[in-house]
Amino acid sequence: MVAGSRNKVATSAEAQMDRLIVATGAKNEAGLAKVLGKSHQALYNAKKKGIIPANWILDVAEECGASADWLRFGIGNMKRGAKDSSQNGLAPDMVSVVIEIVEEILDSTNRRLPPNKKAELIVTICELYSDSAEAVDPAKVLRLVKLAS
Repeated sequence: MVAGSRNKVATSAEAQMDRLIVATGAKNEAGLAKVLGKSHQALYNAKKKGIIPANWILDVAEECGASADWLRFGIGNMKRGAKDSSQNGLAPDMVSVVIEIVEEILDSTNRRLPPNKKAELIVTICELYSDSAEAVDPAKVLRLVKLAS
């Protein structure tokens, strides 16, 4: 992995768009466009340019009670004021590693998962490894990603 790619994965426009979809409960980008009151073309253009407008992040944060930090950077909890995920048995460091591995596998295999399915996969992988001293094995994650997609 290239140094700094972890941050690039978490803050990419595509990752931000996925988090906006999850936070709003939309099923896809068309649903998100409707929630935001924007055209699907506006979402496509933002993702293509690699810049999600800050007002979209702030609007979703305000309307849905989501954390702007989570929407923008993928850090912390999705909901403002939610307990730290480490209190739920999921260590934030492990979640970050799993997200990074899953994103890299999806990119390298040209696969896409809907945001809700990707989130479910990431939580499942974290739960599988949470009680284990074993490091997250990218080969095992690859098999799970192939099953999920």
